[in-house]
Amino acid sequence: MQPTRAPALAVVLVFSLAATPVSAGPPAKVNGCVLEPATDCAGAKLAGARLRASDLEQATLRGAALAGADLRESNLQRANLEAAGLRNADLRGVDASRARLGGADARGAKLQGAILRGANLAGARLEGADLTGADLAGADLSAAALAGAVWTDGRTCAAGSVGACQ
Repeated sequence: MQPTRAPALAVVLVFSLAATPVSAGPPAKVNGCVLEPATDCAGAKLAGARLRASDLEQATLRGAALAGADLRESNLQRANLEAAGLRNADLRGVDASRARLGGADARGAKLQGAILRGANLAGARLEGADLTGADLAGADLSAAALAGAVWTDGRTCAAGSVGACQ
């Protein structure tokens, strides 16, 4: 009689730009960027990264590539995201109070329910972005491109909307 063998177990490791939320343990590191409050990750390559619920309060992400990144429910209070590439990023429910987003490219970004109180969005590209339910109290939208954006009240901004939804 032949001895029976247990079936072999295969272990598959999948690597991605996923990051564990900072609150779940030590700060995560993605492409050399330590994801924690007040970090300096200017110019970081984080496109498509899964950064949901990250604590990036007062972080410097100036010029960072975050296109398609998942930043839902993250803390971006007073963060510097000037000239960041946020095209099609998922920013639903983020708290970006007093954040600096001047010149950021957030075309097509999901910003539903985002808190942008006192944020600087001057010159930001928000064409096609969804701002439904976002809190923009005191936000600076001067020269922000809003054509095709879904405004906080659900209406779509007309072509040529700059600085205000027409």
